[in-house]
Amino acid sequence: MIHASTIFDTNFTRTDTAQVSSSLPRSKRFSTQSNLRQSQARNSRYGAWYLPKNLWQHSLKTDELQDPKVLQAEREDPLRKREEQMNSRLAPLHGIDAFKEYLVEKNVRRLPKLITDVEQYRLDNPREVANA
Repeated sequence: MIHASTIFDTNFTRTDTAQVSSSLPRSKRFSTQSNLRQSQARNSRYGAWYLPKNLWQHSLKTDELQDPKVLQAEREDPLRKREEQMNSRLAPLHGIDAFKEYLVEKNVRRLPKLITDVEQYRLDNPREVANA
């Protein structure tokens, strides 16, 4: 077994580190301190106490925290609008009914989301479907 004293130089002491830093010119010492401050200023944070830990994300302290649920709702909003537009176009078409009948004849366990969404749109907006 190798002893730790054989691996590490035990003659190195704290006074040696002080001598090294004092041997640097004064401007270099201050520049290293300012670099240290800058790196500390860029510290990271991972989350807030009011968020569950599984929602924590790596971010800089300068970044503003945002609720992940709000961010997800903002992303989903345009998708919902596009889905509504698609359902309004497909609702009056016969092809959706024919496709549903085909799937029922084939004994498909579950209908696709598209068909169920169009049926729900027809129930919610009967006037628009009847006019088209």
